[in-house]
Amino acid sequence: MKDKPIVIYVTLIAGLISSIICIIRKVSLLDTLIITFITLLVFMIIGLIANKLVFKVNQEVEEKEKAERERLEEEQREKERLEREEREKEEQARREQEEREKEEAEAAREAERRPSNGNRLF
Repeated sequence: MKDKPIVIYVTLIAGLISSIICIIRKVSLLDTLIITFITLLVFMIIGLIANKLVFKVNQEVEEKEKAERERLEEEQREKERLEREEREKEEQARREQEEREKEEAEAAREAERRPSNGNRLF
């Protein structure tokens, strides 16, 4: 866990503060050790609980971000698919138009090649 040093630092700072307070108040050495030990234990437990909560919240946020990213990627793929289909339809329509134009041009050339009935001498 990348947040683990935070628990350690909080626990050590709490132990340091409790030790300094015991020294300032001139508490006996045995009582200072007991108070400091209890302080370290309590803050370690609090830190672990807080660390688990932070980890859980971070995990939920990451899952939501992942779901949102996947949704956006799916939307992008769908958009690209629709654009591709539209381009294909346009290309097909263009090809059909070119084919019709070729057929019309061929028909016109064929009509020019064939003599009309009114122009025939025989």
